[in-house]
Amino acid sequence: MHTGRSPFPVVMSSAECYPFGEMARSAGKKHAPAAGRASGSAPVEVVLFDVGGVLAQEAIEWKAFDLAARYGIDPQHLVESGRRLRRRADLGLISEQQYWKRLLEKFGIEARQSDLSIERYVASVPGTLRILAKLSEGARCAILSNDSVELAEARMRKLGYRKLAERVFVSAEMGMVKPQPEIYLAAARTLGCEPRACLMVDDREINLAGARKAGMKVLLFRHSRQLEAGLRCHGLL
Repeated sequence: MHTGRSPFPVVMSSAECYPFGEMARSAGKKHAPAAGRASGSAPVEVVLFDVGGVLAQEAIEWKAFDLAARYGIDPQHLVESGRRLRRRADLGLISEQQYWKRLLEKFGIEARQSDLSIERYVASVPGTLRILAKLSEGARCAILSNDSVELAEARMRKLGYRKLAERVFVSAEMGMVKPQPEIYLAAARTLGCEPRACLMVDDREINLAGARKAGMKVLLFRHSRQLEAGLRCHGLL
């Protein structure tokens, strides 16, 4: 029986500001200055939040681990086997239900109806929705996530962050995915601001690399206290 918690806990570390997503690894090494405060840099006009791993628990991996236990499959093998299929779901080429059906078919398993639902795996990351709500009172906020339409809708319905964001950008609706620079540029264009005036918050370095390539400022998410400190570094809280 599932406890209701993801098998992927939020990483905890000291609440410091790492605006570019890189941590100083050696003692005494100075951190890079906050992008929003750097001399000559544009102030942040819009903060874009990733969803999975930032606002919400990683539903795909969580569900994959449950299915692996149910059918006696190596969980890591199940996750790895679904990477190409997941990209198709994130691009909107297949539905969330088709993703799980085809993934199980790879292992010779005929999916049951209960295997296709994602709703029960939607849960928030502690503290981040509170921060988004607080930030949205005085700053422009948007969502930019790699999700199928069905997963995005389930998350918005259950977690209620749609009302906190000016716009919600979902990869499956845009036909492109992070870390492609084009998806960040398209979001900035729709929001009516320059990429350099956008701050992308994500828990994956590869996605931040794409945002950086598009010209955005970036903030690597680790946990809510660190996120709060990072936003303060940009003068946003």
